[in-house]
Amino acid sequence: MNTHKRVAIALLGGLAIAGLAGASASTLGGLRGEDVGSDDAVVAACDETGIDVAYTTGWVAGSYVVTAVTLTDVAEECDGQDASLTLRNGLNASLFSDTETADASGTLVFTVAPGVSANALEGISLVISG
Repeated sequence: MNTHKRVAIALLGGLAIAGLAGASASTLGGLRGEDVGSDDAVVAACDETGIDVAYTTGWVAGSYVVTAVTLTDVAEECDGQDASLTLRNGLNASLFSDTETADASGTLVFTVAPGVSANALEGISLVISG
């Protein structure tokens, strides 16, 4: 068994023991972002350096909501692959889910309509595959 497989198996076993709801692999860079969301699940074998996450927020009916999620620094190797994004609350229930197609620009923008309560947002998951 090669080293990458052993590290991936050990990491996945550790995540299961800790009771985390995400998946990971040893060669993935992860999500880097602002404090609105968290980095607990990234599956993007095409991007080993990590992906930056930024949130656009607005004021709606007396509270802040997330109206868009922007992913930057997406590797060129992901061009043409589907990027599925899910925003979750503290109970791991989906607040928003959408799929966009990655392109060579390295940037993906997910419009979150009508918006997700910034206070309720506790997790973000991203899968890039294709």
